[in-house]
Amino acid sequence: MNHRTLLENQQGGHPSCGFRRYLQLAEKHVRNATGRTNQASRLIRQSYSLKHTITNQWSSLIGLRPGLCGLNGSQSNTDEEKQRVAINCRRGQKTRLDHFSRKALPSKILVTGFGAFPGARQNPTALLIPKLSRHRERLARLGIELQCAVLPVHYAKAASKLQELDEALRPDAILHFGLAARRKFLSIETRALNRLSLLHCDARGARAPSRAIIAGAPFALRTTFPSREIAAALRRAGLRSRLSINAGDYICNETLYLSLAHARARVIGFIHVPRPRRASLRKKPVGRIRPRADDLVRAALIAILLSAQKLRQIS
Repeated sequence: MNHRTLLENQQGGHPSCGFRRYLQLAEKHVRNATGRTNQASRLIRQSYSLKHTITNQWSSLIGLRPGLCGLNGSQSNTDEEKQRVAINCRRGQKTRLDHFSRKALPSKILVTGFGAFPGARQNPTALLIPKLSRHRERLARLGIELQCAVLPVHYAKAASKLQELDEALRPDAILHFGLAARRKFLSIETRALNRLSLLHCDARGARAPSRAIIAGAPFALRTTFPSREIAAALRRAGLRSRLSINAGDYICNETLYLSLAHARARVIGFIHVPRPRRASLRKKPVGRIRPRADDLVRAALIAILLSAQKLRQIS
């Protein structure tokens, strides 16, 4: 026998209207309280999985499978481990996700492109920089502070500009992007050579002052970013890419060599991109066409995420 029946029997089966109203209000408050409790429980569960959700969305966006970049902390594969993480969060204890966030927050990644030069009135890497800047807020949620700059194609200003950026921004990683107009694929450079061509002019029509970038320095310096991992991830994302041991003998090679020789960043690399194709042009087979401008953005995001993972591993 419920409370309503009991109370009605006590009053002869004819409860007053006021008493009925009281019971209705009491039941309404109980339903509202139960709804608020369920809503609070849902919000707590959503907050626990927020970092995994953000990372999985990013992985889907750039064409990688979730968890590949290692930016989602430690995955909780079992229900027992998920429950333990939730209990620790409610108690205010530190978890491995908190440890990752604390380590990833200071990570600063500088991404650079180049301006116009003879033979390339419109450099696609200069157009890449503002497109990447739109993702700055999303990358910040993963503990990555994105910094962007466009470098001038000037022999005389290459060293001073790099030094200025290094002292002002103090990046933990540097990713350079340059144009290789004759190539049809993304080139992941693995080294820079201490040489310059005396034939090619820069944007101001000047030539290199000497054959060597730094007199008496080693002939070759290897890049420190995860080149093989980036190349493999690009291929899995459907983007043509290859490892390269020849960054050329122009300002691209000079920029990479100076960064490896003088910059304080722990992860430094260079990616040469081809001229992007128009979205409407598709005359050649799929495996031979150049990437589109949107593909360059995806490639840059993949390189940024994997470089952030490398920073986390060596820190």
